[in-house]
Amino acid sequence: MAVRYRPLLLLLAALCLAICRQIINPSSKMPICFAKMDVRVQRALIQRVDKMLTTSCGVAANSQVPIIISVSGGLDSVALLRLVHRIASRHPWRLHVLHFNHGLRPEAVTEEAFVQELSKSLELPFFVRYGDPQRLKTSKLGLQAAARDWRQGESKALLSALEKDEDGVVLLAHHADDQVETQLLKLLRGGHLARLGGMRAREGPFARPLLSTRKDELKAFLCEENQSWMEDASNAQPVYQRNRVRLELVPMLVDLLGGKDALHNRFQEIAQQSGQLSSLLEELCEQNHGPEYSSNAKQGTKHAPGYEVPLAFCLDVSSFQDLPEMVQYEFVWRFVSNACGAMLSHSAVGSIVRSILSDQRAVPFTWLLGSGWELKQKGSQPVEPMKRSKRSLQYAGLHPRTLRAYRTALDRFLKHVQRKRLSISKPWKLDQQVAEFIDLSYQEGEPMSYSGHLLSALKRFHPALRLELPVASQYFRNWQRCYVPSRALPAHWELVEAMMGLAHAQGFHEFALLLALGFNAMLRTSEMLSLTHQHLVPHRHGKGMSLIIPGSKTSQGNPQVLLVLDAELIGYATSLRRPGERSLLWPGGAHRFRQLFAALLRRLGFAEDDYTPYSLRRGGATWFFQSSLSLDATVARGRWSCNKTAKQYIDEGTFQLAQVSFTPVQRSRIRTWRLNFLPVDADPAYDAPDDENDVGPFDCPEGLTNITTLIKRSGSDKFFPHHYERYYEHWLKDKRCKPGLKIVEIGAEHGRSLKIWDDYFTSPKTVLGVAYGNSAGGVEKTLGPKTSVIWGDQSKNETMQDLISRGPWDIIIDDASHEPSHMIYSLFSLWKSLKPGGLYVIEDLETNYWRHGKVVYGYKLKNTGIGTTAKWSAVKKIEQITQVLVRHQIGAKNLTVMPGDESLCAVEWGMNIVRLRKCTREERAFHPKMSPKVFFDKKKMDAWIEEAKSTNPII
Repeated sequence: MAVRYRPLLLLLAALCLAICRQIINPSSKMPICFAKMDVRVQRALIQRVDKMLTTSCGVAANSQVPIIISVSGGLDSVALLRLVHRIASRHPWRLHVLHFNHGLRPEAVTEEAFVQELSKSLELPFFVRYGDPQRLKTSKLGLQAAARDWRQGESKALLSALEKDEDGVVLLAHHADDQVETQLLKLLRGGHLARLGGMRAREGPFARPLLSTRKDELKAFLCEENQSWMEDASNAQPVYQRNRVRLELVPMLVDLLGGKDALHNRFQEIAQQSGQLSSLLEELCEQNHGPEYSSNAKQGTKHAPGYEVPLAFCLDVSSFQDLPEMVQYEFVWRFVSNACGAMLSHSAVGSIVRSILSDQRAVPFTWLLGSGWELKQKGSQPVEPMKRSKRSLQYAGLHPRTLRAYRTALDRFLKHVQRKRLSISKPWKLDQQVAEFIDLSYQEGEPMSYSGHLLSALKRFHPALRLELPVASQYFRNWQRCYVPSRALPAHWELVEAMMGLAHAQGFHEFALLLALGFNAMLRTSEMLSLTHQHLVPHRHGKGMSLIIPGSKTSQGNPQVLLVLDAELIGYATSLRRPGERSLLWPGGAHRFRQLFAALLRRLGFAEDDYTPYSLRRGGATWFFQSSLSLDATVARGRWSCNKTAKQYIDEGTFQLAQVSFTPVQRSRIRTWRLNFLPVDADPAYDAPDDENDVGPFDCPEGLTNITTLIKRSGSDKFFPHHYERYYEHWLKDKRCKPGLKIVEIGAEHGRSLKIWDDYFTSPKTVLGVAYGNSAGGVEKTLGPKTSVIWGDQSKNETMQDLISRGPWDIIIDDASHEPSHMIYSLFSLWKSLKPGGLYVIEDLETNYWRHGKVVYGYKLKNTGIGTTAKWSAVKKIEQITQVLVRHQIGAKNLTVMPGDESLCAVEWGMNIVRLRKCTREERAFHPKMSPKVFFDKKKMDAWIEEAKSTNPII
């Protein structure tokens, strides 16, 4: 009986032992093997790994080469150790085991003891290296990258200590499954098709002999050897990107392709094709550049203080545009990776290529490569990768641009001395020659700054000359006394808004933003052009934004921060900001910036030399001083070095602005484009100062007549047949006793509705009606003391602009032509004239469903009826606008239909009537945060938004 059930008893004993080991040490795992590895399969595996070691990995078969096996204790590394130990019996190799204890997990001590015990059982030398957990966690590279760099450095150090005459190797346990994961990660990160081959079998001192072996083969081998291993619980958690690829993406691909074999074969084919493409590009590069790219890569050095090039690579771009596009991309990638080791994505390489090939090659560009490296180019000069080092105290406080100006001025003077064969051997002779050179520059009309830079350079580079140049200094002071600076004319704020509106309408949104920032923050041109998306930092509560200026001529190289409080500007900046991006807001360069600036001026009727980009700073300074009435605040915001200079600057700007007068054509165009500037997330109603009358609740006297009675008494159709009183009763009760309330009703037939509002609201400031033609017959007779009426057509822009100028409004009611396209046009035109918390009501929606061609109030309905598009149906358009109420919850930042609909807080439908409510200031300030997770189909969302906007009215 016992003999009969012996196999079953042994199996149960093995299971119990494994369960006990898991309870005692959860991080360990005892392999439970129900089927042993076939002997022939095992022999083939050992032969395959042996061949990989001696061929692809380059390990000499008959030499005493030191081999370090990196063992973590997991399945992969333990299998590598056992395989290499079995293979080493055929070769005179010297094996060593290296284990890394990062100190990041409680199981690290158990894993170290396990690897040490395993090494002892195999009689192999054991080495362990301990990491600094705090340093790894706080590294700028990230935890995974920092840990990898630390392991590689320690491995190289140990290998260097073990090597004698033979070149050693460090073996890593990456296998075929890891290779597939690496290729997938490269695809996800935007890698070039020529670099999808995955990991190489040999890279420097590191070798990977298991790249042709799958993980299930390694597991079967360990089961056959009855060898346990350690399980890292973090590998089963989708925390890191590689884990998510392994746990989520790979199983999905295996299922789609029909098995692991198909997946591995497919990625082996991709690796093979990628290698062929890489070889082809290598040949093309050699054909266009020769070996080592000698015609387009040359040795060079950087002499500017504060910079160094450890690997002196330069890229001559003078003939770069003549190369094939594919070669341009490949050459830039190889150039950057060889120079500083930065691995760029295909899109990043494309951006660098486009910058090099830009028409504005006279404008320098800088591309951040990471790890402190940056790529710099100026004009046709070579492109150089540079690593910023600590500045020398000799040039501390000097901006590199200022230093270049000093050297240029000194160079000009030295050439003059050489050409005239002058003597400057003594200080007094130098003083005399410098004075004559300054006088000559003055007579020839050269810029005064050249002479100032020359004097500053001599005193900075040779401090002993500070008191030895009295004549030259006197000449320069005389020049300063008679110098009349030609400053840019300050720009008026209305002109700036018109230029913003024109730039926005033409699609230059970032340019429009820079115009606003330049005026509001008094930025110099160079400061505007240096701004990136990272320099715009909206505050959490939404009521302010920090503007970081990376450097200016008064900051001594330090960043400066300005506070922006303009709500419209903050909203516009937030709509364009791309968090985390380092790209410039205006990548086109200074020349293109000035060209577009001049083009906008011409479009508005000005000569292109009437204003310059610096006019933004001058106009902003004058406007800010007049608004704040504080010289100290203006000096601080404008970042001047002294109050005297700022006062002179502002006084002159105020005098010039007082003399400026626009022609009728210019003023008309300015007015037109200012009104057409409607940024998505900006709403001028929120930029107005707080009104104490806007803060409720409001106390009402007792005994007031309810609105139902007033509507019924008026004889208006609001009672019969529509019965709108049931909606107005709760829609308007919170505003009934608000002091200074302003209400407008479009459609004033007989004035009956105006009488209702005049009697219902206790202390309104304005009750306005808009009447049209004969439909307003007799309305004059019904006007009360607080009520007024204007004549106009709600389909005309002139009427809408008149209503906007009379606002902002607390309540707008559309009971006019009932033509659906007029309803849409009025809503889009007047929404931004509503106060925060204001109501927009549209009555008589039934006309949206009437048949095409029916006449209502003299208008013939077009394309109306059930199922029509949003272009002809106000109901459909408002349904589209309602979708934006979920934009924050679903993370759809670009979900917008109507300009300013970001301020929409509620839409309430009734029978034949709809109410749209604008957010109060408090509601807008505490909008829910934009969700970082995206659960919608972005392509479908973009298509829907585009279709919705295509049916919007032209305002």
